Amino acid sequence: MDEYPCISLSEVAEQCEDLIAQLGITLQVGSDFEIFKFFVSDSERETPLDPIFSPIASDINHVKGLWLLGRDKRGDVVQTQAMRMLDLGRGTMADFLDDKISDIRPHGYEVDLAKTRWRLSKQAARMRGNVCYHGGLWIRKDFRGGSLAALITRYLMAKTMLTLKPDYLVGLQAPMTACRGLSAREGYLRLEQRSILWRLKNMDDVFEDWLVWMDREEAEFSLAVPPREFFKMFEKQKPDALKSA
Repeated sequence: MDEYPCISLSEVAEQCEDLIAQLGITLQVGSDFEIFKFFVSDSERETPLDPIFSPIASDINHVKGLWLLGRDKRGDVVQTQAMRMLDLGRGTMADFLDDKISDIRPHGYEVDLAKTRWRLSKQAARMRGNVCYHGGLWIRKDFRGGSLAALITRYLMAKTMLTLKPDYLVGLQAPMTACRGLSAREGYLRLEQRSILWRLKNMDDVFEDWLVWMDREEAEFSLAVPPREFFKMFEKQKPDALKSA
């Protein structure tokens, strides 16, 4: 019987880069978040960076991290995303949420941390060691709806696994974003609903986030699916007019 078609992390990165180039996008990877903030502010991104990726609002330039930009043929930024290590020290993810939940607060909201609540599964609460936080994802409107979301996220995840060597990858997603399938495109094997209920100051409103996560072994398992399979899956669904555009 033929061997199951799995590939290595380095092959994932190479294949993603080649396929993304076919979409007319070139990639830029860096670790200086002052530069990242400059490029993001010069893009068409509708929302500012979350504080955890902002050198003004966090210690991002003093921890291990990577950012990824995608540019179109004119050189304009069409996608952003980033990874950074969380400061867990010797504690667990539960300890981090008890003591430092402000580090992962959402942009654009005045959060009442005293009234904010969180819940995790026992496995997620026990995460410790090198935990890498994945976020800052934005894709320009004219590049949405195809294979790009799967390719760029898997590219950064593979690069992160190879360079930062995390024990876990984690992220937060809005409920509707998760339900529309972003976590599946990215390859996250675990999704925990209603993980954080951010209470907003002077309001009764609650802003909800869901946790996606997996350990290193699970990430290597999930990313072993060849990215070209996602390219075929999404790009063949496009109308012919869009394919030739």
